[in-house]
Amino acid sequence: YSTKITYDDLLSISVASWDPASVTPFNPPTFAYSTEGDQPLFPSQSLYTYLVDKDGNITFPVLGKMHVVGLTRQELAIEIEKKLADKYVENPLVNIQLLNFKVTMMGELSRPGSYSIKNDRITILDAIGMAGDLPITANRKNILVIRENDGQKEIHRLDITDPAIFTSPCFYLKQNDVVYVEPIKNKQRART
Repeated sequence: YSTKITYDDLLSISVASWDPASVTPFNPPTFAYSTEGDQPLFPSQSLYTYLVDKDGNITFPVLGKMHVVGLTRQELAIEIEKKLADKYVENPLVNIQLLNFKVTMMGELSRPGSYSIKNDRITILDAIGMAGDLPITANRKNILVIRENDGQKEIHRLDITDPAIFTSPCFYLKQNDVVYVEPIKNKQRART
């Protein structure tokens, strides 16, 4: 499994080469100067990130509009490198990072919340570990994963006590997945 770029993803794209001047149009400035003096101003993150729009495109400097939805980071990097090598830069190196990969952990967990993921992929077991593991009152046989796929919400149920979890399509979580862990029946009855 590898993470694919989807709608509303926020990408950071940098281009490197032996000749730094040749990649200047494709990279944001590292700093800018204010008009009132020589104080350096650091640009906001929005100046050097690319938001995937509702049509699945980003607008990259010089190259223009590019369709990126459904590609992995590596596939997009190769595509940009080919386009740059054709006309603009000799032997470019493109680095792409996904900046807004997060999963939301809710319900019967030690530390529920929204977690940013720095890696390319995360398993359901990793996410549960990040949220402080399941307390004894959590139902391990009916964990709900809510996922958006092509604008439609999908609901999957997982039993983490069953070895078949490793072949589940939700074993690896995708960006913006919501995981809900329900309490066991005894705790539900105690609440009412």
